[in-house]
Amino acid sequence: MFDSKINARALNPGLARIAGGALAIFTALIAFSAGGLALWERGEIKSLRADISSTREELALARRHTAVLEQQLEARLLSAEQRLSVANRQAQSEEAAEKRDDHPAFHLTQDEILLVRSYIKASPSKAAATIGVGGDLRNAGLVPLPAQIVGKAPRLEGGRFTVDRNGAIVISLQHSRVADVVIQPN
Repeated sequence: MFDSKINARALNPGLARIAGGALAIFTALIAFSAGGLALWERGEIKSLRADISSTREELALARRHTAVLEQQLEARLLSAEQRLSVANRQAQSEEAAEKRDDHPAFHLTQDEILLVRSYIKASPSKAAATIGVGGDLRNAGLVPLPAQIVGKAPRLEGGRFTVDRNGAIVISLQHSRVADVVIQPN
């Protein structure tokens, strides 16, 4: 019985060839499929590497662009700070110019001083003087000089005055923001 199967196979060699050919074709198809899949994966890997490379280049370009923008921003901020500093210095120098004592001196005659004292009564105090010639009067409550004074001393026209804590009469001439004349109490 064992011999009959061997003989049957031996008698039918075409069937063995067909099975072997089918097995070879199947193996070849699998090998070709695996090769094709490997080639496709290799192409995908190359594509991903190219994408990574281009992304790195774009990132480097973006970093350079960001650095340039940061430098421009710093330069503009520095320029703005410098302009602000110059404007502050100009404002301070203008304020200092108004406060300086080197502005043209305005002196009242003895008669004008007596005239002002006769119309503006200030009670003397032992307090220290708070306003001197050239002092800032922007925040002081100034009152126009009486018409009787301006009538007898026309050069004081448009002037305003206030009384200091120590009883000094402080006069600011027309269009002035500083103390032009300070008449100390007796």
